Amino acid sequence: MRKKLTFLAIILVASQAVISQKISLCQAFEKIQTASQNSFSDFNNGVKESSLVKSYFSKLEIAEATETILQDNSWGKDFIAKYGEFETESEAQRKVEELTKSFTSCFPVCSFSNYYEKTIYPIQKFNFILNTEGGFRYYDACFRISYLGKKYNVEFFFPSAERRDYSMDGFLDSKTLIVAIYTDYFYLKSTADNQPFSVDLRKVIAESKTGFKAFRGTDIMASFNVSGYELCYLEDENQILDFHYVIPVALKGSVELVGKLKNEVAQKLIGALGSEYAVNESPDGMFAKFVYKNRPHHEVVSLMVTDKGAGKYNLMIKVNADMPKK
Repeated sequence: MRKKLTFLAIILVASQAVISQKISLCQAFEKIQTASQNSFSDFNNGVKESSLVKSYFSKLEIAEATETILQDNSWGKDFIAKYGEFETESEAQRKVEELTKSFTSCFPVCSFSNYYEKTIYPIQKFNFILNTEGGFRYYDACFRISYLGKKYNVEFFFPSAERRDYSMDGFLDSKTLIVAIYTDYFYLKSTADNQPFSVDLRKVIAESKTGFKAFRGTDIMASFNVSGYELCYLEDENQILDFHYVIPVALKGSVELVGKLKNEVAQKLIGALGSEYAVNESPDGMFAKFVYKNRPHHEVVSLMVTDKGAGKYNLMIKVNADMPKK
């Protein structure tokens, strides 16, 4: 009986070795990206007990990590590889530097966008960027440093793809379902011009670094209007003094009018911003965002169409506050 049990144990261990796969992040990245489109269902290796957030063992494990898991989110699961806890932020940053250097040695076209995301405790993120000749692909995936339990935790994070329905009457001919795990940006190639609108918009962008303090009045109306537009205002969307400067272009316009104005305003924005910027347009044409080429995590300016019902649309330009997050 003992021999049979031993033999059975060997078979089970061998089977587990086939099921589980431990490889480097360089080797795993493409597999992870593919699996994210199905919420990592192929990686799920059973529920992990005793975790605050429902978690699962992963069949694919990252060789350099201390633990690799899947974790529930609001639309699926996240893939997380843990690289340990550190006493100080500088120690954690050195670990991330080691990880980013290792990854770029495998993928020289890759770089990272480093910033702090403000939550209850700041999270420092290093998002993956795939550079191309005419732009770059900005991933939601990142290395991140979080402060929990008086320790600094280093993780690799890759979210499952969120399925977004971009179909909107008048702007798409048919229903389109997009799976988004990255955003593609294209470099603006023209030099910034000096038209009155452009000069004023750059003034607003400069003031964004103060949270638009110089433009605040007694109500939401801005004390400064961009040339060619009236009734510009400040919007504190989350009630945390994280303001947007809003330029109303059209209110409750028809599809035809808003479509025409959107194209005209997009050209004006391209002329105002110039070659320091990159742009992404959503597949439905309802949203375009402009970012700094060297700081793509910050959305500087956006051009937005919003559906107001009954075939009417608003068209707005938003300039976002650019204040330190830490």
